[in-house]
Formats: sequence, structure tokens, C-alpha cells
Amino acid sequence: MSKIKHDPGKERKFLTIALGILSGKLQEEGIDCEALSKCDAQKLHKFLQKVSKDYEITYPKEEDAPRGKLHVVTYEGSRKRTPAQVKLWKLEDGDNTRDFTKVNGKVAAIRLITGFDGELDADIPYGRYYCEVSKGSEYGIIKDTIEIGPKKTDIRYHLKRFIDLSKLGWYAGDLHHHSIFSSPVYKGDDDVTESPHEVANSMAAMGLRYGALSDHHNVLNHEEWRKQEREDFFPIVSKEISTSNGHVMSLGVEPDVIFDIPDDEHRTDEYMRSEFKRITDEIKENGGLAQINHPCDLSRSISWNPAYYDMTGIFETMEIWNGSVPMIKGSTNFKAYEFWLSMLKKGEYRPATTGSDTHNIKADDYDDFYVLLQKLHKVMSVLRYPEHKDEIEVLDLIFEKAVPTLEKWVTTSLTSGCVRTYINVKGKLTQGKVLDALRNGRSFLTNGPILFYKDGKITLMSARPLQYLRIYTPEGLYKEKKLNSRSALIKDGDNIFYDYSFELKESKLFTKDWFYLTAVDDCTNQAFMNPVFRA
Repeated sequence: MSKIKHDPGKERKFLTIALGILSGKLQEEGIDCEALSKCDAQKLHKFLQKVSKDYEITYPKEEDAPRGKLHVVTYEGSRKRTPAQVKLWKLEDGDNTRDFTKVNGKVAAIRLITGFDGELDADIPYGRYYCEVSKGSEYGIIKDTIEIGPKKTDIRYHLKRFIDLSKLGWYAGDLHHHSIFSSPVYKGDDDVTESPHEVANSMAAMGLRYGALSDHHNVLNHEEWRKQEREDFFPIVSKEISTSNGHVMSLGVEPDVIFDIPDDEHRTDEYMRSEFKRITDEIKENGGLAQINHPCDLSRSISWNPAYYDMTGIFETMEIWNGSVPMIKGSTNFKAYEFWLSMLKKGEYRPATTGSDTHNIKADDYDDFYVLLQKLHKVMSVLRYPEHKDEIEVLDLIFEKAVPTLEKWVTTSLTSGCVRTYINVKGKLTQGKVLDALRNGRSFLTNGPILFYKDGKITLMSARPLQYLRIYTPEGLYKEKKLNSRSALIKDGDNIFYDYSFELKESKLFTKDWFYLTAVDDCTNQAFMNPVFRA
């Protein structure tokens, strides 16, 4: 089992995500649920605590199971060692690799990464596991079944690229990641334990070529983060500034930009506005990029206050896809996307970005709580609480309609580079080139597929199948193209990928002020391209 302990904040975050997924599903089905309008994550959490106390249902105990040795070495091609991600799912009797779906009543997956030397050693509970070895958007995914037992399991995996985007000037990165410098050890309040070196290793294992370490409260990580520069990884210094009315990213700035949060007596609209203007000016004066993060989060203190929507012009980019939440209708990410789109339609363009917002590279934050939630749900289905019928109805709907999406998303996300921003630059990466590419929207956002437009051609490739390509203009959805995965499938030995690329022959499209593209299978495999504007 995971070693994550009881954390009310993470439990409420999990319920918030579940409610968002449920809300989107009900909207798509045209179902109006009165109980849902009466329940938020805090109310559900309070009820679950009551049931837990009434029936003495507690977190699962740490398994005292025998463990075996796993040794993995990952290569790019036949000889060159490379860091990569290795994920394991415990297989039960009857499960097999061929049809394993990650929707199996659990959200537990063991995330491992090989080091910069391409090697890892781990102690894993005995059993049979479905294994995926991957390295971001440009590589095929290796699928395997492994057995962990008394004898050491020693495996070599050879990853193969199906496209090298760096040759075309495209580089993937994570703009929003935390480390131990956000923790109480450095006067922060986030439960983060990873060092900058471990974060850089985790990013490299996801195929990222640049990354920003955006800790709260201080810039003490800067010196250590710069030391992580390698031939194929470029670190960007950064800080996430807390303002009590939203989080502002100070990308590429050395000094510690501080928002002066006033006491209640001096918290006037005029003061708050002047502080926002002052810190964004300070960021820009220091050659940095000012970004608004997760603008539609449900927590007021970290969400952009609607009272300041008229001030979005002070920012240069907007994080619309935060990796701690799925990009799906009903989610806070989807609300951020709609906010971004409403600005774009008014001519207020701020290039969109992603950021994983990782606080735990192991991605096991919700493993134990999900087990507890299942236990509580079983009790509620037998011993009803008449005075809590709304909460029970909503929890029943979550398990009926949201859980399959939730299980798949949790086990494929929630770590470094789970969402990434690809930028297009000329020549070698520098901090200035990265920031300029972001400012100018020479980018696409993805948790899997590759999607960009150049000279009349759409490049769309993916390690996993996709269903739709959608084209949007100021008038809304312009065209939806159903993708044929059978004809797009390419097998290069054991390397399997899909190439949906095509010539864009839509003359009317180029008369529009702008257009952008999305490609999607589900919320675990989708991409979004910043707009192309009419010349």
C-alpha cells in the first residue's frame, strides 16, 4: 500500500475532482441532478468522516507482504541508456496484459523512474504485474507482464522514438512543479519531499527537455535547480507567488518577487489592484514572464478573483490545464479553458499553457483514500442515512458514472510532465528563447499526442489511438474529423504508434481571424494547439 497518510486537504481535492467529472457526465447526458447542486466536496467529506467514525472504518494498514528485488535498465535504441518511466499495476487472477484497462476498482499504480543512468532498483511486493515503460510523447509505449518473487527480476527495455521533435525545433517542458523547497523545511506549507535533482530526473524520464521548478514562498531552489542543466535538459528558474486572490507565476526571474498580502483592515480593492500591477511589472522588468495559474480553481485563495477579470492584460500567459485535475467538461480546468476562450473571442489573447503542479512524483496521493472510500460506499449501500440522502445519491452517482474515468485518469496522471507544453524555438534552448516562445504562443499542450500546424499541414501523432480532431474558430466548432486509427496504425518492429497527419485543405478556414485545433480520445490522451492567427 501507499505510505500516504490521512490528509483532509487531499481527500477533499479527490472528491472535488470526482464531482467535476460527475457534473460533466450529467451535462453530456442532459440529466439535472438536484442532489448534486446541494453537495460540494466539503459536505461530502464531512459526511464520509461521520460514516467512518460511526462504523470505525479506517485507512488500510500498510501491507506486511514479502518483497522481491526488481532491477530495470532502460535504453534509447539498442545501446544508449536513458531515464524513463516504469509503471506497475498489480494483476489479479484472470487479468492479462492484452486487455488490461486500468479500470479495475483501484487507483493504485507503482510509479518508478530509472535514473539519469537509465537504471533502477526497487523492492516490490510479490505478485504478477502489468508494466508500461514510457518516455513522453515521442516514444512508443512498451507493455509487459512481469513476475516479482523470491528471485531477483532483472529486465532490459529498449525504447524507440517514432519522431524526434527537437529536429523540428519542438521541445516539451513542465512549467509548474514543486520540490522540498515548498515544504515546511523551508517555511512553506506543502507536503513535498523531492529534491531538485529528483524532480529533474523525473522530468527527464517523461521526455521533457526543459522545466520550471516553481516553488512557493521563496526562491531558495534557484541555485540547486540551475545545477540540473544537462545536454538534453534545460532548467528554468521560477516561483509561484501566493496572493490570497490567485497564484501568479514568476517565470525566469532571479529576485524573489513578493506580493504584500495586507491585513483585513487594509485589504482594499485599490490596494490589491496596485499590488497585482506592481508584481507583474517587477517580473517583466527582470526579464521574466508573468503567468496566471489555475484561474478557476474552487479554492478562492488560489483562484483568480472574478473582481479582477478586467486586469488579465497584466499577464502574458495563462495556465488553463493544470495536471492535478483532468481536462474534462465540468472540471476546473474546463472552466479555465472557457475563461481563456471568452477572452480570446474579445480579442484579449493570452497564450495557453499547462503545468503538472506536481507535489509528489510517486503519484500515489489518492491510493489509500480511494480504498477507504470504497469501504465507506459499501457500508452506505446497506446502512442508509435518511438525513443524508443527498450525499448518498451523489456518492452513488460518482461510483456509477465517474469512477471509470477517475480510475484511469488517476493512474495515468499526477506526476512530472503528466501534462506538458511543447514550444517551438530556433537553435539551442535558452531561458530567453523558452519565455519568448511561450509569450508568442508558439506552443501546443498535451498529455500524450503531438499536434501542431505548419505550412498547411497538420502533424498529429500519438503512441495511443485517438478518436477526433476538432477545429475551432471565433464562431465555435468549425469541423470535427473522425480519426481512423486502423489506417493510422504504424508498426515498426515492436514499436507501435499512430500517424494521423494530413494536409489542411480548408480555404474558408483561412478567412477566419484565428483557428485552433484539439485532438482527443479521452481525458488521458488529448492535445490542444494555441491559435493560428490570420496573417
